[in-house]
Amino acid sequence: MAGVASGLALATTLMAMQVADSMSNHPQCPYQIDVYSPIETPHNGYLGATYTFSTATRAATVVGVKAGSPALATGLHVGDKILAVDGLRFTRDDFKQRIAEDSPGQAVTLLVERAGSVQTFRPILAAWPY
Repeated sequence: MAGVASGLALATTLMAMQVADSMSNHPQCPYQIDVYSPIETPHNGYLGATYTFSTATRAATVVGVKAGSPALATGLHVGDKILAVDGLRFTRDDFKQRIAEDSPGQAVTLLVERAGSVQTFRPILAAWPY
């Protein structure tokens, strides 16, 4: 009887491993979790603004500003459209990367459209909070 229980335990474990592996490798899986992001470390810059990206305008629209963040300290507001980082336009995929390329303590130049006028902001980046 112990052999049957042991065999069932092994089969159950192997099946669970196969299910987990197929879920993590399936691009449409709603349960896939990115546990580690290499740009969210204390060595990378953190702005503290959440945003949505429009491919039509190539702008990141600020939808949230974290308390105590460089974004709040520099005066970014919900609704601001970030057009460029350090003079360069960006795509949806590289906005966060551009910020993270700088170290905490460094300033970045953001070209921001607010209420029809374009302004420049120079937040000093922080380390990623934990």
